[in-house]
Amino acid sequence: MATGQVTGTITLDIRAVVEPDAGIGVQIGTDGSGNPIFEDNEITVDGELDLTGGPDSVGIVAFEDFDPSSDEVITNVVITFLDQPNAGFVVIGGINNGDGSWVVPAGDIDQIRIIAPPNFVGSAQIEIAGEVQDLSDDGDTSAIVIVTDVITVNFSQGDFNKFAGEIVVDDSVVVLGTEDTQVELGDYLLQIVQVDTASGDQGDDEFSLVIDASLLPPGASISGMEFNFTTGQYQLKAPVNPDGTVDLTGVTLNLPQDFAGDFLLEVRYVNTDIVSGDTNQVTDSIPVRISPVVDTPSSNISVVDTQGLDANRQPVSESGEPEVIVSGTAYEDGLITLDLGGVVGDISTTEEEGLETFTQVIITVADPATGSLVDADGNLVNSITITDASQLSAVQFQPAEDYSGTVELLLNADVQDLAVFDETPGAATETDTANVSGSTSFEIIAVNDQVEFIGTDVPIVQFEDSSEIILGDFRCRPGY
Repeated sequence: MATGQVTGTITLDIRAVVEPDAGIGVQIGTDGSGNPIFEDNEITVDGELDLTGGPDSVGIVAFEDFDPSSDEVITNVVITFLDQPNAGFVVIGGINNGDGSWVVPAGDIDQIRIIAPPNFVGSAQIEIAGEVQDLSDDGDTSAIVIVTDVITVNFSQGDFNKFAGEIVVDDSVVVLGTEDTQVELGDYLLQIVQVDTASGDQGDDEFSLVIDASLLPPGASISGMEFNFTTGQYQLKAPVNPDGTVDLTGVTLNLPQDFAGDFLLEVRYVNTDIVSGDTNQVTDSIPVRISPVVDTPSSNISVVDTQGLDANRQPVSESGEPEVIVSGTAYEDGLITLDLGGVVGDISTTEEEGLETFTQVIITVADPATGSLVDADGNLVNSITITDASQLSAVQFQPAEDYSGTVELLLNADVQDLAVFDETPGAATETDTANVSGSTSFEIIAVNDQVEFIGTDVPIVQFEDSSEIILGDFRCRPGY
């Protein structure tokens, strides 16, 4: 048995992970060694569960970190009232989803206060779900992991007479946008929704906007809002101004690529009195119309075949030999079929999403000395006009006699983007048009023409050691 020694360097990449045996919960203090203590029993309070960590607080929402070598942090929290979704609990620091769940952004986790509704005496099962990430020792952070815990809280709330203001919606507003451009949805919402101030109930109100990601058009998303990872919804809260308006500036609708057309944006408005927990909510369908914009098309020329030549690449009209069609290569003196590969710049495939088409393409030979195009009647011309885009895959070119080399074609195209609107008020269709110009080229391969020898058919005889050979009447006539 032979042995040897191998030396080298092994690089180990130790990836951070969130400790699988750790959990989230309410930390109520630390033990003598500084280790966190988590509440495992029922929690009893009056009307409010304070989780801010302040002097009167029960504790804080924390992750039980078993990895002292790196920080494992909570990036988002969702608080859900499992058995009391409609009771009217309020989570200060959270965003009301309107279904018994509240999203708490990372920056507000130390502001959590859970307030029971008026006259609520009893227990509530409250789920605390958190997105947790290990920040690692070298900055190579771990994947986000969702951890949950359920706590039981006994409340004894008193009475108070506070109500949330009524939500007023203007359903005549249509959101307008342009293809491939973010829509400033927040600016439109300022016109669409506000809180009624007639009763004066808006003073303690907090307004929430909720958009279900699954109801957006495929490829669309929302920016400027928090995401509730337990419900798959975007959420944002804002105070209600004294005049009832709600500033949702910064909320943007990110459209699917190349989308033009219309759709109804399903949203939910939730107005919550953060003192009493009283809520009002309204579901709304906002009409959205997106105007089309023509994208820059492209052309990728390729040779389909060369016709009219025999096996020796000579014109059959001269050789009388059978035709041999050659695919993929353009040869001198042959009839060349080209695929101009006209491709619109828009990926949409239906008029409901905005469909781009070539309405006209003009093809011109840049240098007539290189050859001619063949029109529909078989005539040799310098320019042709195509109105059926499918014909771009079968453009014929006849090179000038004996020409080989580069052929440049000039292209001038009219492109139309047509969008159909069938879900919103207004015109049924809208179009955008553009004219674009460019050029493309291809190569013609040279072919040696047939050579014809003319001369005597009598053998030429000469003697050994002669100083010259007399060829007599011998001539060579090459092809043209």
